[in-house]
Amino acid sequence: MTDKDARTQAVNKPAISSDSQQTSLLGSMSHALRALRHRNFKLFFFGQSISLMGTWMTRLATTWLVYRLTHSALLLGIVTFAGEIVSFVVGPVAGVWVERLNRRKLLVWTQAAAAVQSLAMAALTLAQVINLWEIIVLATLQGLINAFDMPAGQSFLVQMVEDRNDLSNAIAINSSMVNGARLVGPAIAGLLIGAFGEGWCFLVDGVSYFAVIASLLVMRIKPLQIHRPTSRCVNKSVRVGIMSVHFAQSARFFYFFRFSA
Repeated sequence: MTDKDARTQAVNKPAISSDSQQTSLLGSMSHALRALRHRNFKLFFFGQSISLMGTWMTRLATTWLVYRLTHSALLLGIVTFAGEIVSFVVGPVAGVWVERLNRRKLLVWTQAAAAVQSLAMAALTLAQVINLWEIIVLATLQGLINAFDMPAGQSFLVQMVEDRNDLSNAIAINSSMVNGARLVGPAIAGLLIGAFGEGWCFLVDGVSYFAVIASLLVMRIKPLQIHRPTSRCVNKSVRVGIMSVHFAQSARFFYFFRFSA
């Protein structure tokens, strides 16, 4: 092939237009966010994003408040432990009950209870009357709420996303939402603590729960058949779950990683 033929072929070769590239990019983004086509999941995504940022603001503000009041690393660890140990112990039983309850109603109640807890923290902190024992009690209460809220939120994805082909994408988007809130929430909390103090972080967090409550209330969810558990059924389900975690290495790793994160 001569140089002239090569130049002619290069000139005649069709170039990819910017419109085609833009269309391809938009198509890829649309496919990556396809779970947001479902109205219920879209409502949950925006409401929960706001709420999770408030949650991480409270986590940072709580640790800062405890250390400011006590200057003790040991007491800071005790407060954190008080919230996490309740979720760890109650979580297996709570997960069994969640499968047998109306998950949307349960989420509304857990989010409302978490809002009350954060607003109580805000009121006590802003009034400058909060002490360590009140923080421990409220952290323990939040741990109990989380024991029911976390499995309810995870299992509720199945009802929000009607097309099972989009369920894996919804799980991925939900994980990205959690990690994004973990990044943005503490950054906002640092600014608020520096400017106004920890109480305002708790106040913002308490108000943020109303976003996810509103999104849950306006959803249109198909009802599921609910089986009311007996005490024997609950005990059996807990034992089966514990045995599954014990013998399945991947499940065991996930369980302990989830509660250590």
